Formats: sequence, C-alpha cells, structure tokens
Amino acid sequence: MNKQKGKQQQPGVAAIDGSSTVEESLPIACNLEVLPAEERAMHVSENIRLFQAVEAIEETTSGYAFRLPAHADFIMQAARFMSLERMCCPFFRFHLILEPAHGAVWLQLEGQEGVKPFVAQAILPQLSSEVAGRG
Repeated sequence: MNKQKGKQQQPGVAAIDGSSTVEESLPIACNLEVLPAEERAMHVSENIRLFQAVEAIEETTSGYAFRLPAHADFIMQAARFMSLERMCCPFFRFHLILEPAHGAVWLQLEGQEGVKPFVAQAILPQLSSEVAGRG
C-alpha cells in the first residue's frame, strides 16, 4: 500500500522511501550481455576509472556510498554508470547526491538483502588501496 491516500502501489514502482514491490524478488546477478560488446568493454573500463577516483567510502544499511571528486566530469560519469548498470544489474538502487555549494558528490549503491556483500566483492577491490583501507 502506498502511504498516501491509501492507494495501492503499482508493481515495480518505488515508494518515496526507496522500497519496491519487486526488489526483493530480483536475483543478485549481473547480465553484461544486455550491452553490445563494444559498449560493454567501454562500460567496464569507465567503471574502473570511476571507482579509482573515489575519495572516501561509507557503509550504509543496505550498501555503500562512494564520495567522488566534486567535478562535473565525475557527475556525468556517475550518471552514465547508473544508466548502463541498471540495464545489466537491475537489483541495484542508485542515489546520486550533490551536496550544496559545490560540495561532495556521493554515489550510493544499495538494494535488497545480499546487495551489500555483492558490492563488497565486485566493487570495493577496484578502489585505491588508500581509500579501501579507510572504508
């Protein structure tokens, strides 16, 4: 049930709190085959560059938040990452937070139970050893 006016939430539609009616049933598995081979290779190399630029990491209840350099190029790169990643890994819930006054840029990857250990295994090793040691 949607909390507003007693309306039922449509299947697959996220509530304002980020929960989803289908999220719990999504398998935690990526399918890179949904991307054309050339785009897949570019996505992988862009992901490495994006996560190598992470300045800090914070553990959240259901995932991780990665602080990126507060530069327009990284904001665009994070948006592209989310756009492509949601095609091959539909179980992720993404947040891109831009702090006021040109402050910190945070990319959050979260989701259902099991997403947090998946991120720890698949993405944390891509971080620089300096950042990974503090996370």
